[in-house]
Amino acid sequence: MKLLLVITLLATLLRLFFFFDFHSCCGSDEGVYHNIAQNLAFRNAFVFDEQRLEPWREEIYSAKPPLYPFFIAGIYKLIDSPDYKIVELIQILLSAITGFLIYLIGKELASRKAGIIALILYSFFLETAYMSILLMSENIYWLLLSLYIYLLIRMKRSGSNLGILIGIASGLLILVRPPSIVFILLVAAWYLWKNVTRQAILNTVALVVFSFLTVLPWTIRNYNLYGQFVFIYTDGGINVWMGNHEGASGGYQVIKPDDSDKIPKLKTQGVAQ
Repeated sequence: MKLLLVITLLATLLRLFFFFDFHSCCGSDEGVYHNIAQNLAFRNAFVFDEQRLEPWREEIYSAKPPLYPFFIAGIYKLIDSPDYKIVELIQILLSAITGFLIYLIGKELASRKAGIIALILYSFFLETAYMSILLMSENIYWLLLSLYIYLLIRMKRSGSNLGILIGIASGLLILVRPPSIVFILLVAAWYLWKNVTRQAILNTVALVVFSFLTVLPWTIRNYNLYGQFVFIYTDGGINVWMGNHEGASGGYQVIKPDDSDKIPKLKTQGVAQ
């Protein structure tokens, strides 16, 4: 335990070093998360509305998956200020919890020594350490993913009835990073492999059902907003467009407003547009 505490303390000091010396917010995706969170906390609206999107609409209602903006907004609301530095400090704490879960995963899969090595690699890999002070969804995704994997291992090893809890964790992962939906069938197949018992089937059904139920409220919200099925967020369409329109460079090069041939011809109006 003493070694775990020493590694965690050193890892936290490394992150605090980055916190004090190397970062100022908020550009790129950080700016989007920061803007949505402020609107959530102080306008009660999940909307991205920075005035730099012409010729697109000035407001986007599903620019990012919801869970991370809600996490930041909760902190802003609690402290009654859009102070992103407080968010970064909390994320440093979450990083320590994530490291402990990674240690437990290594210990469960192999040995205590393997868990310590996994913790060291996670704690002192510079990109991972630096990420903890950015307003990026990885900070809660890695935590949820580590918890998800640990609970899966415990359920498979001990036969515990953790299907509901794992299903909720699965839904939360999807609400941070929608491609996580692919985990559901893969995990179900892995869990049931040579383990087709009544309890295993019930756990699997619970996992699938509660994954669906966790995502359902946001899906209903999107349908009410757009009048059509929108899976979690709309930015995926932008990513497809970035790589496939005429003159595509793979970057966020928005077309020039004075070039009418480059402006997308949209059939929808209002919020849907």
